[in-house]
Amino acid sequence: MTVTTCLVVMVCQVVSTISSGKHPLHLLDLENTFSLASMAMMLLGDQEPKVTELARALCHHSQDLEADTCSKLLNQFLDLRIANLAYKSASQFGKDLITIHI
Repeated sequence: MTVTTCLVVMVCQVVSTISSGKHPLHLLDLENTFSLASMAMMLLGDQEPKVTELARALCHHSQDLEADTCSKLLNQFLDLRIANLAYKSASQFGKDLITIHI
């Protein structure tokens, strides 16, 4: 089972639980729901457009309930994304240097 498969299953399960009003097996708090949805959108992107749309809907649902909390979490994700891009850029720069010198 891949990370993609796990994210798809988790997002679909959360949407199903919220939509049906069932009691979840695990704690379904706002922070975890928003974090899951944000991770799914970042990692799945265009690979799974239907699940990405469900994740986007989960983010909007969470923001409707707790805008301030979601804003703080979103800032943390953006900080991580910027750090990740900087790391990738530095890694690519290093690879370019290695390629040039070999």
